[in-house]
Amino acid sequence: MIEPGRYTVGLATRPEEIAEAQALRHRCFPPPAGSDMRENGREIDPYDDRCDHVLLRAQGTGRLVGSFRLLLLEDGVEISKSYSAQFYDLSRLEAFAGPVAELSRFCIDPEVKDPDVLRLAWAALTQIVDERSVGLLFGCTSFAGTSPVPYRSAFGLLAQKNLAPAQWLPRRRA
Repeated sequence: MIEPGRYTVGLATRPEEIAEAQALRHRCFPPPAGSDMRENGREIDPYDDRCDHVLLRAQGTGRLVGSFRLLLLEDGVEISKSYSAQFYDLSRLEAFAGPVAELSRFCIDPEVKDPDVLRLAWAALTQIVDERSVGLLFGCTSFAGTSPVPYRSAFGLLAQKNLAPAQWLPRRRA
């Protein structure tokens, strides 16, 4: 657990904590069309049971201010078991030797505007990746709406500086 300043970070160890993360996700992510991922004020999916859930809390109050989950896989052979594999052809990553981890459902409470929450989340992720000798970290992200126009500069920056090497580059599936 990391405990700097105003926030703490730790792994969910009880079902109630995972339910808290699911409730925060419900507030942060709009439901996909025709989705059955909403239940009793929570955003749930079959991957929750297989993932480690990282929780960021306000020091003192214990209020959940952010969360993300990690699916740890022994190697690339298991990549088809990931959340991202629903949307992308990740078969090129199957050849990756060594531990891989998928980062998913990353969210920060919309009422929280403190950049330290994001910094702490990245610090926690870095610690977990280092402790577990993860050689490849992957995931997918969402942008609000269906029009790419408002995000052209972000997509351009990602394409210019953050593409995977050709041998690992995923392809669209959905």
